Amino acid sequence: MKEGLKPYRRVIRAFVILVVFLQFSFFPPAILNAEPRTVRVGVFPSAPLVFMKDDKPQGLFIDLIEYFARTLNWRVSYINGTWKEHLISLEKGEIDLLPATGYTSARTSIFDYSRNPVYIDSGVLFTSPKFPLHTVFNLQGKRVAAANGSVFNNGFIDYIASFGIKCDIILKSDNRAVMQAIVDGEVEAGISIYSLGNELMKELPVAITPISFSPISLHFAVPKGKNADLIAGIDKLMAVMDKDPESVYSLSFKKWTKPSAHFEFPAWLWWGIAGLLGSGLFLGFWNIS
Repeated sequence: MKEGLKPYRRVIRAFVILVVFLQFSFFPPAILNAEPRTVRVGVFPSAPLVFMKDDKPQGLFIDLIEYFARTLNWRVSYINGTWKEHLISLEKGEIDLLPATGYTSARTSIFDYSRNPVYIDSGVLFTSPKFPLHTVFNLQGKRVAAANGSVFNNGFIDYIASFGIKCDIILKSDNRAVMQAIVDGEVEAGISIYSLGNELMKELPVAITPISFSPISLHFAVPKGKNADLIAGIDKLMAVMDKDPESVYSLSFKKWTKPSAHFEFPAWLWWGIAGLLGSGLFLGFWNIS
């Protein structure tokens, strides 16, 4: 029996070598045997890009992080907090990765960024429906709320300064607190990133204005000189997904940024329609009579 196998030994040996070679080509030993890379990620209220709902992180950037974790062998630990808290924590290296971080030249001295922008956003001014804002000059001397640490604050100040306008800037912990200050009458207006402000407007009685400023690209950020492996992995995957309409990035982008197709008729409109129908039926019956 052993003599009969001799002619096939070389073939079997070559086959085994080929299988091992292919295995380690597609799945290097570092990936096959390594423990998952623990990645501490900051989460803050900025729907629909990143936010917590029912103690679960959600949003466009979260979908991407979950995909990175599956592909790059990460074990993700989400840390909830305010934007300002996470900026400080990232600079100190207390978290490893911060999503939806605006790219500015000043921040490049303390953070390293992913190459491809995930989203382009801008600052927008919101007001109370009771505050008549016809032009930017109506803001002269008014109180304007702003999220502490927001990159849009200086952009807004520079914008109104170009018109010779000065406002009293009231700092708040986050964008929701900014909107609540408008609702409570503490301020006449508030600064918010457009994406989150548009979401909060669905919950709170605030109005968006045409005053926008400081368009900015949003990236993933890590502490300066640290976690280069995270950025390298993100850049490699994003470069491929950015060109694929069926990628996780493309599908998630459509899911989180598409306008809502759901529309509810207000109660007064239903009563108006019912009244018109009732009047029409009455007039029709009267004419027939």
